[in-house]
Amino acid sequence: MKKTRLRTDRGSLRLEVLTAVLLFGLIMIRYCYYGLTYYVQLDDYIQYHNFNAFYSDWFGHLVALGSFSARPLAGLTDVHGWGRFWGNMIVAVAILSAMYAVSGVLLHAVFRRRFGTGYVFYVVYALLPLGFEGSYWISASSRILTGLFFAALSLLFFDRWCMRGKKRELVLFAVFQFIAFCYYEQIVLFSVAATLVVMLAVPKSERSRAQGGWLFLVGGLAYFAVTKLAPAGVCSDRAQLFLPTKEDYDISVAEPAWRQVKEVFLQGGAATLGRGFRRGASLIAAQPNFIYILLVLGLCVSFFAAARTARRTSVRLFAELLAGVFLTVAPLAVFFVISSPWIGLRNAVPSFCGLALIADALCDLVFGRMRGGAKKTAFLAALLAGLCCVSSVSELYDYRAVTQGDTRVCSAAAEAIADLSAPVGEKRGVWLLNVEPTYAADANYYYHEHDYGVTSSTWATTGAVAAVANRRSVGENFAIRPITASSPYEASNEEIASKTFYWFDGGSFTRVSLTPNGAGWTVNAAGKTYGSFIRDEKGELYLKLA
Repeated sequence: MKKTRLRTDRGSLRLEVLTAVLLFGLIMIRYCYYGLTYYVQLDDYIQYHNFNAFYSDWFGHLVALGSFSARPLAGLTDVHGWGRFWGNMIVAVAILSAMYAVSGVLLHAVFRRRFGTGYVFYVVYALLPLGFEGSYWISASSRILTGLFFAALSLLFFDRWCMRGKKRELVLFAVFQFIAFCYYEQIVLFSVAATLVVMLAVPKSERSRAQGGWLFLVGGLAYFAVTKLAPAGVCSDRAQLFLPTKEDYDISVAEPAWRQVKEVFLQGGAATLGRGFRRGASLIAAQPNFIYILLVLGLCVSFFAAARTARRTSVRLFAELLAGVFLTVAPLAVFFVISSPWIGLRNAVPSFCGLALIADALCDLVFGRMRGGAKKTAFLAALLAGLCCVSSVSELYDYRAVTQGDTRVCSAAAEAIADLSAPVGEKRGVWLLNVEPTYAADANYYYHEHDYGVTSSTWATTGAVAAVANRRSVGENFAIRPITASSPYEASNEEIASKTFYWFDGGSFTRVSLTPNGAGWTVNAAGKTYGSFIRDEKGELYLKLA
């Protein structure tokens, strides 16, 4: 009996290791259609270049930013972890992808034991194109995927504690859960919710030990103590509470949060998977990467073989379905109790575990009692994995276009302002005229930061120009504001008079002046008119091209 059990455990472990390798391959291959290159986005320039290159007192800088009052471990690993890979950030992507794959296998091991979860779980959890922003963009993935990894590790130890009662596993559960808490607010809710799911799912023989799950209260108190005692800064407003008891809660919080949830999951999900697949297939047909195609096919066939080999036992369909709904909703709850909720596509990723359980339960409902149902389910999982890989080509294409546009603009801006000085003790305002907020044409889905470049905000443009120029003084002495003809701006006449202007012609910047013309200002240089600023009846400025 013991030998049989040992063989079964070893066989299960080998399958889990194989699945982790295959899942890592499927996650990582999606980022490599255009080679082993990471396309830097938005915060990346600041967090992974500027922090390391410009601040010898990095700890004091993080304290001043208020990094320890929200996501306290994220800032530390930015400097001493991911930032070390600047110039070769694809290595950081690979490490984070491995953590993502392992977290999927750990979570699956727990839910397979409790609900009989199958392989469709992996595809929804790790490969949905909707999660591209949260799993590829390092400024987001370094928080979300790292948090998920430690949350999954803590849940595995809690599950083992419930089964075996070894105290060290209960301690490891509490330690790893606290680490997970310190990476991302949504991970706090996900980890707590997952712990509650296991507490409710255990059989009677394990219920007394399952009460150890309430240790998450101790971890939560420790997390809030750390964040509340830490000095406040510009990052401290990420979790300012706005409870339902406050006046105008429905207008200020509930309505915008619910609207954004629908936009992210429904519109974003459809655009990144449906439209993304059509564009991805077109890109592959137009510029075929045969190595990519063969690797994806090989990984999907191997994934099918692994899924077909797996044996589902003790399937608890409705329990799995209810757990999935709970784990989908729980990570989103934070946005319904904070002021000014801002929900990006990356914020969908902590809910993927719940969506994966729902999808797996529905798949079992359809195929579970069919003849050859296991084979059909394995084929569906492999097919969905392939579809997701094709869709991700279009996502990567858009990210590459953003980076190429950002690099072109920021390199030209760094060269243009190289000899520009700033008044002592204050920042000089520089406006870059005729740039676009994104250089990704016809992208899958423009939403919040998704598919927008550094030229969509002043802070991002300033940070990126400083990184490209490799000059700390750029960030300290200038506020570089991108100006596009597609959006209005607010600025007083006095503010405009104090700015320095450059016009972008697609390749370089020309220093220009603003001349009052009665209706606004004419943008000119050396007798040439480039465009004009017009103020409408609301007082907003519009840049008009000549």
